[in-house]
Amino acid sequence: MPAVTTPSVRFGAKAKDKEIASESGESSTREDQKWLKKACLRRDGNRCVLSGTYDDDWAAANLTLEQQVTFKTTNTDVRI
Repeated sequence: MPAVTTPSVRFGAKAKDKEIASESGESSTREDQKWLKKACLRRDGNRCVLSGTYDDDWAAANLTLEQQVTFKTTNTDVRI
């Protein structure tokens, strides 16, 4: 089964998408999924591509409390 990549609204991200997909392999483990999530968030500026909100974990580690209140953040984990 070929790897599926998430489209990015960022200019020039298509090549990076292919690189990430090629490194992800055929089957994935939880660790692989964590790595892929981090790589995609890094690619997208630590923001959700759908909502534009910052990742909660990244915001807690990198923004001041004042900034965390100002910027919208969300839990970017997907539960299926």
